[in-house]
Formats: sequence, structure tokens, C-alpha cells
Amino acid sequence: MSTLMTPFTSGLFNQACRPARGGSAERVLRPRVDVHENEQEFRLRVDLPGVKKDDLHVEVERGDLILKASRKQAQESHTPIRVERFSEATFTRTFSLGDDVDADKISASLEDGVLTVTIPKQEKSLPRRIKVQ
Repeated sequence: MSTLMTPFTSGLFNQACRPARGGSAERVLRPRVDVHENEQEFRLRVDLPGVKKDDLHVEVERGDLILKASRKQAQESHTPIRVERFSEATFTRTFSLGDDVDADKISASLEDGVLTVTIPKQEKSLPRRIKVQ
């Protein structure tokens, strides 16, 4: 098991936080991301309240894990909004995957506004003695 900051200094998350840049009129979500690691996998938990499954994209491209989401404003009524907390917004975050993960087995689920991405580690070959004949 590695230290808390290891995911940010090696392998999986070399450039852990590369948020999208938008114009001043564009609202960008900045959700909290927890990164957990055990011997078998890395697990990301991303708070995305108000984001629907159809507005969420998880991709692996050229060694990067890319998370994209958009939250659309609810069309409830035509009354003026005094305080706007759930406006339209977008989110993009990229994580560099290291050589020690199995990108083909990455899975993701969205439940109660929390995206969970499971990134399995590759099985390491154990040292073994080879019998000479």
C-alpha cells in the first residue's frame, strides 16, 4: 500500500487535476473527487449532484481517463429565480493512467449524485524460480 499522495506523484494520477477552461459566461462544475487505493484497484468518487446518467461521459483515450459531465437547468416554471444554485454547468477532468492499471476493465456507476469509477490494477507477475533441465 502506498502513501496518500502517491497517486498524485506517480503512475495513475501524474497530472491529477486538469479542469476544463471556459469563458467567463460558462459555468464550470468543480466537484470534489476522492481517490482511494487498495492492492487491487483505484477508486474515484466524484460528487455530481443534479447530473443525469445521460449527461455523463467516461472515456479512456491515449492513456488518460477523461470525465465529462453537464448539468442542465430544470425548466420548472417561468417565475423569476431569486437565488440560482442549480444552474447549467459543465465539468471535464482528466487523470493520467499509469502502466500499472488495466484500462480495459475500468467500470463506472452513478448513484445518488455520486459517480464511482473503479480502475483495476494489473496483476503483477510474481517472482518464481525456473527449473533448469
